[in-house]
Amino acid sequence: KTWSVVGRKGSRTRGCFIYGGKKRLYTSGASTGALRGKEHKYDYDLVVIGGGSGGIACAREAAKIDKNLKIAILDYVEPTPHGTSWGLGGTCVNVGCIPKKLLHKASQLKDTLKLARAYGWNIDTDNLKHDWDSLLNSIQSYIKSLNFGYKSDLAKNNITYFNSLASFIDRHTISLSPPYTPPKPLFFKKNSTSNPNPDLNSNSKTINQISSQTFVIAVGSRPKLTFEETGILGSEHCFTSDDFFWLNQHKPQGPGKTLIIGSSYIALETAGILVNLGIDTTVACRSSSVLNSFHTPEFSEIVAQDLTEKGVKFLRPVQIT
Repeated sequence: KTWSVVGRKGSRTRGCFIYGGKKRLYTSGASTGALRGKEHKYDYDLVVIGGGSGGIACAREAAKIDKNLKIAILDYVEPTPHGTSWGLGGTCVNVGCIPKKLLHKASQLKDTLKLARAYGWNIDTDNLKHDWDSLLNSIQSYIKSLNFGYKSDLAKNNITYFNSLASFIDRHTISLSPPYTPPKPLFFKKNSTSNPNPDLNSNSKTINQISSQTFVIAVGSRPKLTFEETGILGSEHCFTSDDFFWLNQHKPQGPGKTLIIGSSYIALETAGILVNLGIDTTVACRSSSVLNSFHTPEFSEIVAQDLTEKGVKFLRPVQIT
């Protein structure tokens, strides 16, 4: 009997357990024999590598199944070539769904404000100004509160969090890079001065490697940016979605005139957000149509036409070299 995580292809991994060869939702009645051996000869019963949606859910649910399990989770964000990094929670929380929806809401407000005059609001819609830096600072503050919430929840469930990369030494052992020095504990048991999780003791020594009965890998993926990956000379100078939601750290006044390479749904979402925030935006498409993966030419053209009316410019087809 084994445990593993399966999820969608790509960076937003959302997992479920495979137990005894059958796919199941997380349930409190599942046996933990596959996780905990008869003898505790390892540092942990379960170590989850990856602190995104799937990894955190896996660690949480394992803790619910058996409170005696010793569980750890590893998550480390390699900075982008522009130096952008973020906290615990994975793609969706930090550089995906959540900041995108907040940016989308901000861009929609422009249309709402223009309609407000018809509803009696005395708003000078001809002189609307947007503060890019203030918007992204607000979004980042909210994201950081979610990062802290995840850390707090892990501590409450006695799940050790390592901010390190993992490399397998053998079947039951991984090395930590960089070596990990546990922080001060966030929570203690009621009426107790001792830390419920000794791995979070600030007096603990630096940890270079850990062992576990079982490992779960839920690491997701990152955008491709090097010439070898993209075939585009100088592509390392571009910003990706990993940088976009933290772009005020590099360009506090806004991105300025922007060229988006690609015409997937993420590219078009970004174009719609930027143009509504008053930014000159162009989309470069490798083919003559957009949203090719959707296989719906009529719908794709409706989307392209709507964006064109809003001010997005399209270059298609073009070859990017």
